[in-house]
Formats: sequence, C-alpha cells, structure tokens
Amino acid sequence: MLKLFKAAIFSIVVKISSTFGVFTHDYKKFDPYNMDPDFKDKKVLTQLSQFEIAEVLCKSHTELYGKAPSKNRLALAWSQIALENNRGKNIWNYNLGNQGPFRMDQTYYHHKMHGWPYRSFEDFNSSAKSYWRVIENCKMASIAFDKGDPIWASRALKGCNYYSSDQKEYSKVLSSLYYEARKKILPESECG
Repeated sequence: MLKLFKAAIFSIVVKISSTFGVFTHDYKKFDPYNMDPDFKDKKVLTQLSQFEIAEVLCKSHTELYGKAPSKNRLALAWSQIALENNRGKNIWNYNLGNQGPFRMDQTYYHHKMHGWPYRSFEDFNSSAKSYWRVIENCKMASIAFDKGDPIWASRALKGCNYYSSDQKEYSKVLSSLYYEARKKILPESECG
C-alpha cells in the first residue's frame, strides 16, 4: 500500500514539474526537426574509459558546485552515462549522456542520417557541467541521484523526457550499472 502511495505521489510531482516547465526557457520556439544548419557539426567519436567518465564527472561537479558529488550521486551519474554512451565507447562530440539541444542556437550533430539532434561540446568538462545542470533541472531525478535510487531516478528522468526507451528496461539496466559503479568503478576513482 505504501509503495502505491509513493508511486502515486511521485507521478503527481513529475506531472506538476513537467506542466510548470522544469525546462522553461525564453528562447525561440525549439524545433528539433528544424535545426539551424549553421550550427550543425560533423559527428566525431570522442571516447573515454569507464574510470575517466567518473573523473570528469567528479571534477566538473566540484567546479560547478564547490564540492565533490556524493558517492550515490556520482554512481548514478556514471551509471546513466555508461548506459547512454555504452560505457564510454560511443561518445560523440564530447556529449556525455546523449544530451539533446534545448535552444536553436546550440551546436549539434545528428546521431543517424535524419535522426534526433544531439549537442556538440568543445570538451568533456563543459559537457559534464551541462549534464549536471540537466540533472538539477529535473528536480525529482536530482533527489533520486542524491538518495542513490536508480529506479526512482529512471522514473524521474522519463518524466522529464530525458529518454524515450522503455522505463522498466531502462530501470533494470541503470540499477545494474549503479551497483557496478559502487563496487568496481568508484573504489578506483580519486573523487572526494
């Protein structure tokens, strides 16, 4: 009964957040299918190792917020990026987490011939800082990251339109990666 109540409250909070614009901006109406060709970049593979992902996330969080991320927060961020970017093997244009543009004047590339546009970044640090801001803008995901709850995080990210995959499958993979991050990746990381 308590689980159903929590799920209902979570669903209401996500709906309210998206209704009142978690991602509100005063920019020209964004149309991902009609991006300005002047901002299009060539797609370039920019890989990182699993440990380098953790280091970049730690460094950028420290620069952005003045402190290292908690182990829960870092493990969930690493997990999501590992899921989205095939453990660092499929990172294009320094884009950690497959972030999409949210303004018409952001540099982008197309993942597939006529597919969805993804942001291009100058380097991993600027991409990681942008990633942390995206997580902060999805308030429920930010809370879930801090609590170390991958299932809640996947629901929240889905509610904020971060991904279009099946939520159950995304949750399952994110959870598995989270526990791997806590046991194998973070102990080798120099964060904190």
